Amino acid sequence: MRNRNCLRGFLASLSLCALTGCGTATQKSTVATVQPIDISGQAQVRAGQTVTFAATVPQNGTANLTWEVNGIQGGNTTLGTIDSSGTYTAPTQVPSPNVVTVSVTSSDSSLSPASAPLTLLNPSPSLATASVASISSNAFSLTLTGAGFVAGSQILVNQTTYVPSQISTTSLQVGISQVSLQVSSVTVQVQNPDPGGSLSNTVTATVPQSAASITAATRILDQAAFGPTFSDIAHVQQVGIAGYLNEQFQLPASQMPAESWLYAALDAGCKPFYQCPPDSYWMQYAVFGPDQLRQRIAYTLSKLWTVSYDSTPPEYFPYLLNVFSRDAFSNWRQTMQDVTLSAAMGNYLNMANNMVQSSADRPDENYGREFLQVFNLGPSRLNPDGSLQVDSSGNTIPVYTQDQVVGYSKVFTGYTYANDNCSAPATPTLLGTSGYLPGLTCPMVPLETYHDHSEKQLLNGVVLPAGQTANEDLNGAIDSVLEDPNLPPYVVEFFIRDLVKSNPSPDYIARASAVFMDDGKGVRGNMQAVISEILLDPEARQDDDPSSTSPDAGHLRDPLSWSLAVLRALNPTQTGDESAFRGVEYAVGFFGAPAHSAPSVFGFYAQNYVIPGSSIVGPEFQLETPGDIFSEMNILESDWIRVPLIGPSSTGASLTLDLSTTGQLGTLATQGVEPLLDGIDTLFYHGKMGSDVRSAFETALSELSPAQMVRVAVYLAVTSPQFRVNQ
Repeated sequence: MRNRNCLRGFLASLSLCALTGCGTATQKSTVATVQPIDISGQAQVRAGQTVTFAATVPQNGTANLTWEVNGIQGGNTTLGTIDSSGTYTAPTQVPSPNVVTVSVTSSDSSLSPASAPLTLLNPSPSLATASVASISSNAFSLTLTGAGFVAGSQILVNQTTYVPSQISTTSLQVGISQVSLQVSSVTVQVQNPDPGGSLSNTVTATVPQSAASITAATRILDQAAFGPTFSDIAHVQQVGIAGYLNEQFQLPASQMPAESWLYAALDAGCKPFYQCPPDSYWMQYAVFGPDQLRQRIAYTLSKLWTVSYDSTPPEYFPYLLNVFSRDAFSNWRQTMQDVTLSAAMGNYLNMANNMVQSSADRPDENYGREFLQVFNLGPSRLNPDGSLQVDSSGNTIPVYTQDQVVGYSKVFTGYTYANDNCSAPATPTLLGTSGYLPGLTCPMVPLETYHDHSEKQLLNGVVLPAGQTANEDLNGAIDSVLEDPNLPPYVVEFFIRDLVKSNPSPDYIARASAVFMDDGKGVRGNMQAVISEILLDPEARQDDDPSSTSPDAGHLRDPLSWSLAVLRALNPTQTGDESAFRGVEYAVGFFGAPAHSAPSVFGFYAQNYVIPGSSIVGPEFQLETPGDIFSEMNILESDWIRVPLIGPSSTGASLTLDLSTTGQLGTLATQGVEPLLDGIDTLFYHGKMGSDVRSAFETALSELSPAQMVRVAVYLAVTSPQFRVNQ
């Protein structure tokens, strides 16, 4: 019983302890509960900026907190720092990886640590200033100041992306080809890369402009010279288009030596004469001559006043070609007289020894007809704007009648080759069977005994009375043509088509015709004034804007003009005498239009030739045959580019083209594809290379060495339609 009561008491005491707790030595301890810290804050922050994290602890916890970045108390400069209040400052450069962990711990063991990921983004760039400065004849430097720039920042100039060459957090700098900055101002932004790529504000930068842009400079050099060179482009940019033309008007003519029958004036390598035909001298002047405009106009004159090697001894050409260059800027009347009296023309169209000794003799009409029809007036009456005049039935009106052709033919009688001292022989001088060629350096001279002294009916009611001397009749005939209303539009349209564009507007022709009729000082036929008007006219200059090309702009380069432009662009070096150009003459012969060798007095092509399948006038397209194009591409690749050495000739003379990696284009190629394409764009595309063309070049050049890049780029450029058509 006592034991049972004891057990009952013991159990009761256990129940009471369970309810009230007993401080006995055998009581079990209660386990403490650990509670988490709550962390909050932004998920992203840009480099250099701050963000504050907050730590929330339970009500009965302590606030003695420690902040860490990737387990490092307080962080560091690479990962970012965080202070005791939870303010995190991002590093100035985004680390890799760009996500860090911000954590907080407490000294209170009842509080567990907490952490949060934080993504670091590149800063948002801001622009303060943008300035453009010229650093060379073909390059600008663009300098930007601001904040938030990082490695990988790119510069957007008018939405075109450039990679800076120098970068700091507050400044960027890049070199840009002048061909890319041909406007007075540009918009500039900075694009920062991912992570967090962002675009800056926009700043406008003023671009220092030369007197002429690259596009304007290269276009005038393709119109008023035989093509651009880097040095000539830089010069035109400096002095401007009008300044360049004024300089050119003042330069003396490059003249061929006055060959005599004994060839005393010839270079040693040019004897015998066939080693250096006249075109060797002429091409040397076209490529290297300082008087580019004069030589270019002389070439145009030679295409209008056609004389061909096909039927005239080449020895007569130096004097004629000197006439063309000497008279290039003179009065049209002077040109008419000097060409008419040249022995080359006299031989070609039978004026030399066109002798009349009685009323029964009929003069040769060859020169009289072409003097009117081809060289000065054309066959049909024109309005001052070049449009055709028609009669009441809608038919064109002829310029001359057959009787008037006879009248002019009578004028051109009694002239023969001069003696070697330019005096008149006693009797007509004939080309001897022994090969003697009289009058090589002199104008033809009249022999009155053989001149037709009868009355002559000319144009517009002009009548030359009977009994005048040969020179009096000649002066009267030239004056009658000079005053004819057809002369201004006929001549200026020919010049516009050859120099500027194949399809000039009537207004363009009319403006140039007006200057031909009166240069502002009452002078008719002042060719310097006419050439200035043609080249400076708004229609000639309207495509100097690099961002646009009018649909009727330009003309196809004839094979010789194409060849000379290629040679000049490739910075050739001549070794030896003029016979170095024999290889060029040989090549141009294969191209279908060798200089001064037209098949007839009408030249190589008709001035009114319409491109088949269109209504567009394109005279030079009459020569654009598959065979000629194949010859150009074949010789260009095999001789001019692959070698690149034209010659040597039998005299040891040669031309070397500058396609090495140390040359002008090669130096650009060593800097990369884009600098080379800037040079190609400048030399061959007037700074107007389209994005599609540039992309094609980039694809073709991307895997090539610098030396290969130059050759491939030049070949693609000069065979492309954009270069073949001079716009």
